[in-house]
Amino acid sequence: MLSLPLPVIIVDYDFRILLSNDKATMLLDFNFKKPQYLENYFHRSLITHFLEFKNALKSVEYGEIDIKLDHLGHTKMIGRYFDDDLGYYIIFMIPLVYKDNYLKLEERFSTIMHHMNDSVLITDKQQRIIEANPAFTKITGYEFLEVRGRFPTILSSGKQNEDYYKKMYEEMSIKGFYNGELMDRKKNGESFYASASIIPLLDEGSEIYEYIGILKDITELKSLRKKVDSDKHKDPLTGVLSRESFLNVLSIKCEMANENNTLAILFIDLNKFKQVNDTFGHQYGDFVLSTAASRMKKVLRNNDLIGRYGGDEFLILLERVNEESAHKIAVNINEVLSHPYVVDEQVIDFVSGSIGIAFAPTDSRNVTQLIEKADAAMYFAKKGLKKSYILMANALNNEPKNNKSIKTELMHAIENDEFYIRIQPIVKISDASIVGGEVLARWLNLYFDEVMPSTFIPLIEKLDISKKFDRKILSKTIEVLKTQKLPEDFFINVNFSAEQFGDSNFVTILENLATEDSWLLKHLVIEITESTMMADIEQTSQYLHEIKKIGFKLAIDDFGTGFSSLSYLKHFSIDYLKIDISFIEYIEENQKDRDIVQAITMLAKGIGAKTIIEGVERESQYEILKDIGIDYAQGFLFYRPMLSQSFFTTVWSIN
Repeated sequence: MLSLPLPVIIVDYDFRILLSNDKATMLLDFNFKKPQYLENYFHRSLITHFLEFKNALKSVEYGEIDIKLDHLGHTKMIGRYFDDDLGYYIIFMIPLVYKDNYLKLEERFSTIMHHMNDSVLITDKQQRIIEANPAFTKITGYEFLEVRGRFPTILSSGKQNEDYYKKMYEEMSIKGFYNGELMDRKKNGESFYASASIIPLLDEGSEIYEYIGILKDITELKSLRKKVDSDKHKDPLTGVLSRESFLNVLSIKCEMANENNTLAILFIDLNKFKQVNDTFGHQYGDFVLSTAASRMKKVLRNNDLIGRYGGDEFLILLERVNEESAHKIAVNINEVLSHPYVVDEQVIDFVSGSIGIAFAPTDSRNVTQLIEKADAAMYFAKKGLKKSYILMANALNNEPKNNKSIKTELMHAIENDEFYIRIQPIVKISDASIVGGEVLARWLNLYFDEVMPSTFIPLIEKLDISKKFDRKILSKTIEVLKTQKLPEDFFINVNFSAEQFGDSNFVTILENLATEDSWLLKHLVIEITESTMMADIEQTSQYLHEIKKIGFKLAIDDFGTGFSSLSYLKHFSIDYLKIDISFIEYIEENQKDRDIVQAITMLAKGIGAKTIIEGVERESQYEILKDIGIDYAQGFLFYRPMLSQSFFTTVWSIN
């Protein structure tokens, strides 16, 4: 199919949809069992604009339009007519979020066939070749001029007999298309396996006038089938299949999936696993992972497979199952994952699982799409939108935007500039005047709308894009600050991940900022979590000393949640200690919480740091904090996070 990053469709002269790539099929939910006309996907109020687009294409062979589609929202469509003899249109759909990136391409679609990785072969109704793309030459060795006017049988290896081809055309007449495997022969005589899709094009009288064939070389995949059984690569920590080994098996199993052999993929994520690492350390986290894997293996059947997908995520492959049996296995898995984990007499009883389930071939036969659908189902199961921690992908079928992987979207969110910032005011505890603010990242996505930080921040860490994300948020913060004339002692806190403190480039970036905009040294505060500092005190100390040497101020976030000795503070010159929200939630009735906050306040004064407490929501909390002597606070009692313009409007109007 068309191997391009945008939704792409091919339509005939009447704008009936003939082909689409995976992205367009998924987004628009095409059903090729009945004729689909492109105008069906337009709002009725905009049908006039569609006709203008259609007429432009037919008259000048090129057209573009900004329009709103039911499934994609505001979208630019660009179409081009190809080959007078063939008479078909190739149309790109560019959602608004992609527009700025892709409209810059030169000679946008004049060489579209050259971008296809799959071999495309077009024949007339007598099956004589009338068009082939460069991928055809790459795969077969034949130049187009060598095969023009000849029959596709020049590729025949002789391995398929007449009965095979007879059944092929019978299938096309019944289904309207053919999908299958062939063994063909290249120009040099070398045999190769091909996955073939053939679609007959019909005229107004429902007579075939052309065939479009798409071939994908799967020789390497065939050879993989032979060696996968001996592939013993295991995940060293959990003992289950490694990601690569599992995906190799899955790709083969998906090819063999059919109505009589339904496969289920279970995408499993451990809830609150990050809390295990942050609270007890990675050694305890490793124990939970290996124990969880062992428990899951015990409830699986002999032929089921389990692999570690990454971090605290696992994939399970079930063969010959239906929804009922797959759900039953998922329930058993969730039950064993929820049992307490005991290590070194420490009981960890808050871990559980969220499971998304997708089926092949029902949901998809494509490995990537299948995992994405299971992942999307897991995401909504974790959010509890369906009142369960187990969710079938088909439960989202009535919500097409949800059939997309939040991880896939997140990988492109930075480049597509989908993140923005809000700023939550920080107030002086004595009079509630605004003295600063904390920058909070927000993500607005085309398919998932507003995604909660509690969801996307852990995923950013798992996907190893924390550094890119941090620097994007820093850049947006500086853009905003440049438009303001800030008071001398006004500060803005920006959070940074642990990955930044193992990268010397980060220090260089801060040095350049200080050189170019020295005023930032007065206002920008580098904020890191206590767990980041404790991960590698020696290395973190080195980086923090370099940052302080440049002139930036430092804040420790989530202070008081670690179990390590407070003596590490002597290694750092800290300007602000941000007391974790957990100590204020029950501070009115819990004397221990008040004592801890009092102790941290005294400690901060001893090292010359100011205290900031988060999560203040009640007047009673506020009064206690004033008595204790906290310096600054933030929380809904004072202000919610604001868009930057609203934040500074509020600052100037109050101060």
